[in-house]
Amino acid sequence: MCGRSRCTLAPKEIAMAAGTTEDKMIEMEKYTPRNNVSPGMYTPIQYVDGKSKEMVVRPMKWGLIPSYIGKDEKPNHFMRFNARSEGVTETPAYRRLVDQRRCIVHLDGFFEWKKPEKQPYYVYHPGKAMRMAGLYDTWSNTNTGEIIYTYSILTAEANATFGPIHQRFPLVLSDEEAKLWVTTAPFSTVKHLLHPYDRKDIEWHPVTKQVGTITFDSEECVIKISEPKSASIASFFIKSPQPKLDLSLQSNQDDSAMNCVVNADEAIPHEVANQEKLPKQKSKDNQPFSTFTTAKNALECTQDKHPTHPSQVLSPTISNPFFSSKNLNGTQLNTTPSRKPTSEMPKQEGIMAFVQKNVERNWYDVPAFKVTKSPSKRQLSTPKQSSPKRTKLKKTSPNQFRITSFFG
Repeated sequence: MCGRSRCTLAPKEIAMAAGTTEDKMIEMEKYTPRNNVSPGMYTPIQYVDGKSKEMVVRPMKWGLIPSYIGKDEKPNHFMRFNARSEGVTETPAYRRLVDQRRCIVHLDGFFEWKKPEKQPYYVYHPGKAMRMAGLYDTWSNTNTGEIIYTYSILTAEANATFGPIHQRFPLVLSDEEAKLWVTTAPFSTVKHLLHPYDRKDIEWHPVTKQVGTITFDSEECVIKISEPKSASIASFFIKSPQPKLDLSLQSNQDDSAMNCVVNADEAIPHEVANQEKLPKQKSKDNQPFSTFTTAKNALECTQDKHPTHPSQVLSPTISNPFFSSKNLNGTQLNTTPSRKPTSEMPKQEGIMAFVQKNVERNWYDVPAFKVTKSPSKRQLSTPKQSSPKRTKLKKTSPNQFRITSFFG
């Protein structure tokens, strides 16, 4: 049983349920009717006074504080607001109370949480108050000198009907059982009352989760809500079906866009333009940079396998079906590149050929990749300079190869 209950009974209703009169009620100013009662709050408790031997009703705090608790210790009402009836005679806090300090707890109902949804349910007796078996004790507050009465509610195993909500259920008593329990007779004479609740006059329904907040005290605590739907953990991993897209409309739009070419695109045949939409097949030919040594070779290789736009200036030696010696205006283009004969070209050495003056017109003969050996330690040495800071070069193995590229 969780630590929430409801007690909105008026003093007259309490006296009628206890079978006594209002003049037998003590310190009722401490009691305040609440829709959401938590441990540490006062509720009306019926018991037999040890001195007068009369049946009385007194507000007590929910959550038993044993009398042997130290005077300097801070009382914790949440530690013992329930007591298992199966071991009540073995627990030090309760075994000395079962004979002389039994009591009846009067409530409208109580709240129980269903796991794993953590959904609260309000459990009640339709049309009448509940009588629950309890044990009470007194504790003296040394700071104020006040004697505080506290109590615990006994619980038992839940029956099969209430089991899906919670495995424990308070020890609810009938009118005859309550009269027997509250007497000062030995515990052995009332031990048979400690059994699961077997009657079918209890009802329950789901309520708002705001009941879990102690400060929430409203009539909404007991208003019935719709039954929550239980969901399994597998439902979080089920993907929702994706709507199917109509690809026919998209393909028609692509075809119309290809047909509406303007300017330079008009020089591209329609059949070849459609071929560009086909997916490229993966093969070794898609790696053109593995078979050439100069930029000229790279250009020839890429242009043969992947045709580009005709507006790009291509070399006349490259076999390109889209190459035209005329521009879009019909003017004859000079397709002969202005470059020096190969015999007159200076000898190119490594990457430094890229910075020569005539590189702009002879760029396609620059070595794209060149494998050279790492310079020796003697070649790396630099002459002494006047600057105090000298650049330290990393030592490399003479047999180590490196790849240089004019791309940076």
